Amino acid sequence: MDKGEQALFDKVEMVLDSKLSEFELYHFTTITKQDLWDFAKLKFWKKKRLDELPLHQIIADLYAISPSTYMSVTQIQQFKSENWFSELKKEDLEQLLNPRDIGSKGI
Repeated sequence: MDKGEQALFDKVEMVLDSKLSEFELYHFTTITKQDLWDFAKLKFWKKKRLDELPLHQIIADLYAISPSTYMSVTQIQQFKSENWFSELKKEDLEQLLNPRDIGSKGI
């Protein structure tokens, strides 16, 4: 995080604390202020420059984060980033993707 972003983060830290309290009411206790900040950057400010956004817009966006939206988006991001076949050997993957070999082995 650069100096400008850190200064903005510090300005809205009370808002992030408030959101964390809300999340704790729903038993989401492992989420941090940084997680909420990163989520807002991904969800609301992906194509925008933070230094050009008015402070009231940043605060409104942070207050708009709901636990259900947070969980939905983060789960989708995890599914997109996971490599489902990382533990398979090359031979296992080829056998999985080439069903013709199964018939020839009498299975």
